[in-house]
Amino acid sequence: MLALLLSACGDGTIESSPVDRGRELVQDLGCVVCHDGSRPELGPDWNGIWGQSRVDMNGTAVPVDADYIRSSIVFPQQVVVGDFRGFMPPYALSENEIADIAAFVESLGS
Repeated sequence: MLALLLSACGDGTIESSPVDRGRELVQDLGCVVCHDGSRPELGPDWNGIWGQSRVDMNGTAVPVDADYIRSSIVFPQQVVVGDFRGFMPPYALSENEIADIAAFVESLGS
């Protein structure tokens, strides 16, 4: 597990990093159930995918980057990898939340 990255704010409070916020979001939303690699029949594993390409159902190679993560969250049926059509529901998250999730996925390596 990745070490927590925390920074102190000027007022003495502790602010979490985008990676930490993304990790917390994917746990709170239940994303890890399908994307942690332990149940590959439920969804693609996020570990080590950043920067790689995924081939969608149309045979198009799509790079795994922040845009891919955003599209996968907001419009999950737009770019379907493997046989996962219909599995992923759309999520109405803020752009900051999506960026945090992308930072977390990026932290899992390529």
